[in-house]
Amino acid sequence: MRSALIVALVAGCGGTAPAVMSNHAPPPAPPRPVPSTDGTGYAAELARAYGAVADTVCACKDRGCADSRSAALARLREDVDRAAGPPADDAWNDSDLVRLGAADSSRGLDACWTARAGWELARAAHCAALSSDAPALPAAPSCPPRPPAAPPELAAWWTAQAPCPAGTRLERTGRDSFEIEHCVSADIERGRVTRWWAANHMPAYDGDGSSWTSWYIDGKVAATQHVDPATRTTRRVRYYPDGVLADELTLVGDEHHPDSGSRTEYWPNGHKRAERQLAGRHVQTYWYEDGTKAAELAYDGEVQDGPFTRWSRLGKVAETGAYSQGAPDGEWERYDDAGTLTSSERWDHGQHPKPTPKIAAASLLDEATVRALAGFKGELTTDNMLDPSESYDDIHYRASDKPETFDVALRVWAEDPAAAQGELDELRKDLANARPASLGDAAITAEDPEIYGVAFYDKRGVVVLITCGKQQCRTAGDAMKLARKVKAKLPALW
Repeated sequence: MRSALIVALVAGCGGTAPAVMSNHAPPPAPPRPVPSTDGTGYAAELARAYGAVADTVCACKDRGCADSRSAALARLREDVDRAAGPPADDAWNDSDLVRLGAADSSRGLDACWTARAGWELARAAHCAALSSDAPALPAAPSCPPRPPAAPPELAAWWTAQAPCPAGTRLERTGRDSFEIEHCVSADIERGRVTRWWAANHMPAYDGDGSSWTSWYIDGKVAATQHVDPATRTTRRVRYYPDGVLADELTLVGDEHHPDSGSRTEYWPNGHKRAERQLAGRHVQTYWYEDGTKAAELAYDGEVQDGPFTRWSRLGKVAETGAYSQGAPDGEWERYDDAGTLTSSERWDHGQHPKPTPKIAAASLLDEATVRALAGFKGELTTDNMLDPSESYDDIHYRASDKPETFDVALRVWAEDPAAAQGELDELRKDLANARPASLGDAAITAEDPEIYGVAFYDKRGVVVLITCGKQQCRTAGDAMKLARKVKAKLPALW
């Protein structure tokens, strides 16, 4: 929304360049076609506001003036950005977004005036450069005027000539053409608040805080709310600038903690966008612009709890899973556009549970076996070198305060036979000085200056790698003894 409407200033506008004059004479200010006063759309008002400040920049003859007035234009842009940008939280409560009609830009309802607003910014930057070398601007967009809107049937004091009614005071907020005048009741909490657009004296808001109506700057209804105090029921409706229903809300009880209620949102083409309940257990449903279902989410009040399904724009299931009191729980699966499973993961109340390996490495090689071979009397600590998975596990016996030559580690892969054979082939390539050995259905030994290694393969689909520091395994034979002890335990585990 912002990028379509707020065109960035080029370098030089609003900056803090040194106060040094150009050697060239200032260029003549670009001609400024005066926007038609009949244009009452939001983008037309934006073009007028930018044009008015750009005029002051183009009247400057020195750097200090140009910088100061460019900064004023930058502040105006910040004001517009805050007022017309997307709401930080709930759009239902963002009255500025409704009043300023920023949806004009996002839906392309006033594209010519939007382009004109960008041209006014470029004109200001052109003048701020104070250089005759600046490239010429293209011609200004010439936008047709919009017919003046007829004001709704409200009290006569909506007109420009009428003063505020007795018991109210006049207030002004905003800046330039976006200044909104208010006739505000002396007691805002119990009284009536009325606002209108200063630019064309059209109504902007009228109500008492609970029941109210707001209008776009061209006179179209932007939103209405009605509260029935007898039933404590609130009915709130918003519209796009062309009159298409945008969303509707019905709730019973307090707005922040309703007893019951529902909210439905619509795409600009009229298709339903989202549907949800506001209390109790329910399912929220979302749709793409073409009416294809996008997602279903189970809720318990405001907390996601229960199954979740997301569909692709092709109507295929893209993701399934579940939540437990706001945290992902259980099995989650994802699919491609053809419906083929691409990935899955398991959650345990928001945490990834550690998988259980098919073979636990610690069950193949324990601390007592290591000590019996080496006679090591010092302290051994255990840890993992990699995260375990269903097909992989390891155990690392590390001698405290000793170098790697005192360490012993075992890695085990339990897979289908072909994958296991592939693991052994990779080890044969990676291990230093690997050579064939006699153990199991295939085996290799390896050695570097500090460590012995033995790897063997079981044709049922198991590969084991033992690495033993030369302070524990004094010879290659010691490492092979460990490997044989490990192999002897395999039949009971696999």
